[in-house]
Amino acid sequence: MSTITAILDASADGSLHQPLPSELKGARIRVVAQLEAVPASEAAVHTAREARDCWEKAGRLIGAIARCHGHEVSTLTATEFAQMPGVRVLDASRFRIV
Repeated sequence: MSTITAILDASADGSLHQPLPSELKGARIRVVAQLEAVPASEAAVHTAREARDCWEKAGRLIGAIARCHGHEVSTLTATEFAQMPGVRVLDASRFRIV
């Protein structure tokens, strides 16, 4: 049994989609659901956390690939990449278009 707690965005047709854990794929599933609207402030915090987590994962992946292949990373957020050991960072902030 898996317990999933998630805030889902409804599709345009009103349906909700939640990927299943790998151990449940192909199995018959019993779903017990409690649906309630999420206050806008809580939804905004959740969305911001998801975006932050996504960017952090992407940054780690970019840094790992650069390190493995001996490439530099040119970025507007040099201080974040500079924290990754073995990653050579080129600060591109002077090229920022305002």
